[in-house]
Amino acid sequence: MKKTITIISLALTGVGFNAQTVADFENLTLGTDTFYENHNGDSWVVTNATFRYAWDTTYNLWDAGFAYTNKNNITDGTYNNLYGAITGKGYNNSNKYVTASQGYFGGQMRVKLSASEKSVLGFFVTNSTYGYKTMLNGGGPARAFGDTLHTHSGLQPGNYPDWFKLTVYAYKNGTKKTDTVEFYLADYRFSNNSQDYIVNAWTWVDCSTLGNVDSVSFKLYSSDIGIYGINNPTYFCLDNFSTSSSIVTGLTEGSSDNGLQVYPNPFNSMITVQGQSPLARITIKDMAGKIVHDETMQNTSSQINLNDLQSGIYLLQMRSETNSTVKKIIKN
Repeated sequence: MKKTITIISLALTGVGFNAQTVADFENLTLGTDTFYENHNGDSWVVTNATFRYAWDTTYNLWDAGFAYTNKNNITDGTYNNLYGAITGKGYNNSNKYVTASQGYFGGQMRVKLSASEKSVLGFFVTNSTYGYKTMLNGGGPARAFGDTLHTHSGLQPGNYPDWFKLTVYAYKNGTKKTDTVEFYLADYRFSNNSQDYIVNAWTWVDCSTLGNVDSVSFKLYSSDIGIYGINNPTYFCLDNFSTSSSIVTGLTEGSSDNGLQVYPNPFNSMITVQGQSPLARITIKDMAGKIVHDETMQNTSSQINLNDLQSGIYLLQMRSETNSTVKKIIKN
């Protein structure tokens, strides 16, 4: 249910880490091919947070909030499959994960941090099977994303700029902060249709910029709107909810950053590091302060193979004779 990593020593501008706690939900009890269901509407708790859950007693169904699950149905794109993720498994092929529902009437999806936790570092997210299949093919009142049918847009077929967005809101002492994080679960707004996508893999959402919080809430928005609100299913899936017991305000590089660029970020195996100075030292540390890679760049650009690293957050430092720069990198 949790993994705690203690940081040995870090000296970074604008960030403080003591420990990272990751709720991967694997220790929660479930039968085979099932999900959390509670007709009293009781929220449920892991080490670092309380996840809201609501049950509608009038219609006798799950209304809104979060349900942990081990459902793995990736073929049924109907209402009969509310809990399955399009990945079929949790992040990193794990058995359990969480499915979130906004419900018919925009119900609250809120997570309250435990007293010891001060910030949300982030989490992995993907679409539910129900949501993914409906956005791809249409169904019920929802159109297939990109379709121009009934939109009266005048666009060529397949060119309607649909999108489906998750927004994370932060709260401190009951007051909503101005900071938010946005993540597009689907985006068809590109001029080149080949770039249109619906998320179908676990993807990291960085929330460290939200800073000091005691709870976060989630809200879904869509371009496909009908008379009763959003037409496409308002579900998403979440895993590895990561928090810190220290305030995180984001990693900042300061006024001199060596022109450091790291891409892609997040990455799967290879990263490219670029800087203005050759012979700079590149050091990568895990969140326990252990050096996992160390090299001297012979040119202003270097490709680094990090395929052997476990998924998670790392700190990359570039040092020259006159400057030192740190960037956060994330391995999927």
